[in-house]
Amino acid sequence: MDIKEVQEDIAKEFLNYDYIDRVYTGYQMWQNSYTSVYPIFCKTGITKKDLGDVLLVLKPGTISYSKTGFTHGSPQIYDTHAPLLFFGKGIKKGSTVERTEIPDIAPTISALLGIAFPSGTTGKPISKVLE
Repeated sequence: MDIKEVQEDIAKEFLNYDYIDRVYTGYQMWQNSYTSVYPIFCKTGITKKDLGDVLLVLKPGTISYSKTGFTHGSPQIYDTHAPLLFFGKGIKKGSTVERTEIPDIAPTISALLGIAFPSGTTGKPISKVLE
């Protein structure tokens, strides 16, 4: 059996489920360079060593977790976008409606401190904070 074909067949089947928004195959994730949030979210959350055969993205408002605890981790805007405040010496008063993401925090703080970005950094400094 060809693994690529098996992944595609399984992915197509999952698209028939009401609560599935998007499906990506492991082959797609290995072969392509993505710029949209969904594949990047899936790809950066999993190492290639641990990459699954089929990655599922649930529809907005759908969640799956145990009766106790909570989760953040969907690629939906309500789970990836949160208010972010910077204040203190050297920070000018202002605001922005620019989209910022959690991976942008460490490089922004590093730039403010004048130090190297942490290893593994995937975000970029938030320009509005540095102005």
